[in-house]
Amino acid sequence: EQMQVHVDILSDFQNERRRFNRAFFAQFRAYCPSEVSNMDPLKELPLGFGMALVKNEKALLRFGEMPETQKRQILDRAHGVSSKTEMQALVDSITTQ
Repeated sequence: EQMQVHVDILSDFQNERRRFNRAFFAQFRAYCPSEVSNMDPLKELPLGFGMALVKNEKALLRFGEMPETQKRQILDRAHGVSSKTEMQALVDSITTQ
């Protein structure tokens, strides 16, 4: 019985994560209709970057307007980030570029 509770909790968590991913990427594509929104976001867009980007609408809009090469540079930097604070600082810096 206790094992079933753990399985149920894990299943609920996985379902919530799937719902979040679908909602997040739908919103991301709405703001970034360029080539980046056509990439495989689960492979190329770090989840922490996406979550920080959604919290900063100005950065999200600016990121969507950037040329593909500039977006790739930022994504490359995002893959090297090791903390939530560092990721938010990277996203916040988008508005000054």
